[in-house]
Amino acid sequence: MNRLKKHAAIPIAATAVCIILAFAFSTYGSKEKARFELKDLAGSREALRDVEIGGELTDGYYRTAFRIAEGILGTKTKIFEQPKDPNRYPFGGANQTGDEITYSFDNRSVSYHILAWQWKDNDPIAVRETELNPPIAYHGPEADANAVRMANSAEYGLAKIGDRVYYTPPVSSYFTGTSGIYELKFYEWGLGPFVDKQDYAPRKVADIPLGANKAGGNGIEVLGMKAVGDRLALLTVQNHALVVQGYDSVSGRVLGEVSVPDFYPVGRPSDPAAASAHYEPYESYADESGDRLIVSFRRSAAGEEARAPTTVLVLDFAGGVKLVQRFELSLDEGESRTLGYVSDMQYLNGKLYVVKSWQGQAAGPESDPARAIRRVRNQNRLYLYVFEPSQLIYKGELITDMNEDRIHTLNAREGQPGYGYSETDMRTFANVSIEPDNPSGTGGK
Repeated sequence: MNRLKKHAAIPIAATAVCIILAFAFSTYGSKEKARFELKDLAGSREALRDVEIGGELTDGYYRTAFRIAEGILGTKTKIFEQPKDPNRYPFGGANQTGDEITYSFDNRSVSYHILAWQWKDNDPIAVRETELNPPIAYHGPEADANAVRMANSAEYGLAKIGDRVYYTPPVSSYFTGTSGIYELKFYEWGLGPFVDKQDYAPRKVADIPLGANKAGGNGIEVLGMKAVGDRLALLTVQNHALVVQGYDSVSGRVLGEVSVPDFYPVGRPSDPAAASAHYEPYESYADESGDRLIVSFRRSAAGEEARAPTTVLVLDFAGGVKLVQRFELSLDEGESRTLGYVSDMQYLNGKLYVVKSWQGQAAGPESDPARAIRRVRNQNRLYLYVFEPSQLIYKGELITDMNEDRIHTLNAREGQPGYGYSETDMRTFANVSIEPDNPSGTGGK
């Protein structure tokens, strides 16, 4: 009888293995057959023929690379041998340098302690550090006795060319003295007490005089800096205009500048109530040629505008600095940035190409703690736009089944244990880019 039981266990075990394998193949097969479709919402897909748009849809288990070339969508899926934690959100603020090193800033009014971080085994590890003490002073309102008003987040002042890291503090009009553009010199993290700080003093590349600033005045504000090829682009606000200057990154020589009038940062004393003001955080995109920079600012809605518009500036740094085109667009779709936000812009042949991910607005007031939780339930979307010059000539959406990953969240009750967001289980878009279809051609002229 015992022998019979042992023989009976063999087919039962084999059946169990077959069921497990069937489920595994079904799961992997469903990943391979994930829905990918380019849906035309406005205009003709002919508008995409000058570019190739690529990216990834990924979670901790697999990655599907997609590419749209000549208006045709293609995909290729890779399944990971072991689940991964994607870690799509950089530690310490925005990664402005475009590499795998992320920088964080600890600033006390006019002094900066800068840390360089690198991800290792899903953890941020401090690898280098340095200090910067520019000869500037802060004269803010008395109501801000325990705070400092900067023109932008600290990471906007960071730029990198090759292995060289540059920084300029994003000072507001409450700072006086002489700021500057600095090339930073880092030492190994943790060795601060044992090194001669003078050996790692930053090299000043160029001066930024702040003499026009007065307490409560509207002098110069530094919004940030961006590398464009081997040059540095400095963005400042002066006399209600956005001023973009190009600098030689070695000599500090000014290569040219352009002034864009009627630029009013939000919340400043000079912000006219009837005008649409610009938010200081911006998005910037430098093309591979090293000559062109695109800068995008969101604006506050004014008058009867239902949606916040966007100002996009296309700048050329070949032989100086020139404003090629200014676009006034509506891109927000009445939605907000996704948790895994991706975006890219390219200017080619007189057209502006834009890819952005959006997510439906969460219901309820900003002060409601449950609002952030509800946001996880909202649909993620990836839109493609083409403008010429400020006229929308094409809009499309990359349709996928990624929102089905939220099925548990959609059916969960608020406050239920386990209700939340997982980067490993929920797919997001990543590494989205727009490239010329003919890289050797004369696109963008």
